[in-house]
Order: sequence, then structure tokens, then C-alpha cells
Amino acid sequence: SGVISEIRKIRSELKINPAKSIPVSLKTDDDSKKELLVDNIRYICSLAKVSGVEFKDCNQEKGYIKTTTENVDIFIYILDVVDVELEVKRLKDRIKKVELDAEKSRKKISNIDFINKAPAGIVKKEKDKLKELEKILVVLSEQLARIENII
Repeated sequence: SGVISEIRKIRSELKINPAKSIPVSLKTDDDSKKELLVDNIRYICSLAKVSGVEFKDCNQEKGYIKTTTENVDIFIYILDVVDVELEVKRLKDRIKKVELDAEKSRKKISNIDFINKAPAGIVKKEKDKLKELEKILVVLSEQLARIENII
């Protein structure tokens, strides 16, 4: 389900050890969705390496990273498995590097000589590279906002 995929995505983004089980809390106002989640707790625990599932809102609680999919708020407790300060530093460093690369691409693309003299394929490749870097920046910024929010 989408909940399992979302938990796995966050685990991957935060480089949480695949062998570590983590507690998760789910919240949905959709009763049929909640029933489906309750019926599938075993699968969620097994496939997403979750140690336990609670059904409560953890918005005001520290240590949880929040994500949402399919009308379900997912709160993943990460304080025991992620060095938050180290992760914030790593993300900020990565954002800085990607921003520098993106700026180089923007300068190239805005240079009239480059546009006029470089083969069309090279110009397109540089524009595609910039688009990709901008997508990466969005993902990294979301990750940083999520993790800064838990402390």
C-alpha cells in the first residue's frame, strides 16, 4: 500500500538502518481506511520494518517525522535511529553543493555565447541537468524541513 511505500521512502531518505524496526503512528479520519490499516498491521510491520503501529495524532510530540499519503498522516519516530544534528548538517551541506551546481548551470544557460555556439544537444543536456538539480533541491529542502521540525 501507499503507507508502506511512504514509510520505506522516508527510511531510505534518512538512511535508517534496514535492520532497525521503528515505531509508527497513523492517523486518518476515514474509518474504512483505518479499518484497512488495522487489518494489515502485520504487513505494515513486516514490509516497512515497523516495531509497532499506534493510531494517534503525534503532531505535538517531539521525535516524530511526519509525512502524508492517501489521506493518512504517518508519524515515524526517528530519534532513536537518526542523529538529527548530523543529518541536518549533511542535508545543508548537500543543498549547498547542489545549489552551486545549479548556479553554474544557470550561468551557462544564460550566457548568449554558450547558447549560440554550443551544439543544441549540449545546450539541451545543460537545461535538463538544471531541471534535475532543481528537483533534487526540492526533495532535499523537504527533507531538511521535516527533520528540523522534529526537534
